[in-house]
Amino acid sequence: MVRPRWQPTAPKQPEPSVNWCAIGVTHIDPDDYPVEVHDGTGNGQDDYAVHEALLVLASFYGPNAMSFCKVMRDGLYIAQNREALTPQGITLTDVGKPVAAPELVNQQWIRRYDVEIRFRRKVERTYPILNILSAPFEIDTDTHA
Repeated sequence: MVRPRWQPTAPKQPEPSVNWCAIGVTHIDPDDYPVEVHDGTGNGQDDYAVHEALLVLASFYGPNAMSFCKVMRDGLYIAQNREALTPQGITLTDVGKPVAAPELVNQQWIRRYDVEIRFRRKVERTYPILNILSAPFEIDTDTHA
């Protein structure tokens, strides 16, 4: 049972005896100096590309939380399990160590283990930056000393 970490309405949290996971992107860190290349064909456009690091937090709850946390961690390193990410331009960077983070809910401690997962992705966008076809001025390239 895997749920998004943040939901528009707060669903009832499963009982402490239920194993489940909450997962969500907590941080996106783009690299500095993205690539921007002008394509002068047709009307013109700029192709923009930037690499981003994504930090995902997975929190596991329930009596087998640690076990499921380790299974997920190990499973992410199996190539077949990452195949769906490749067409999206996403690669796995690393998976952190499970951290115990018990949570007090209704005066009862709930078992919880958090693990950070780091991915990288390439984001590509196209902007309609039109070509300059003519201008009502002349450029003087003579240099005067």
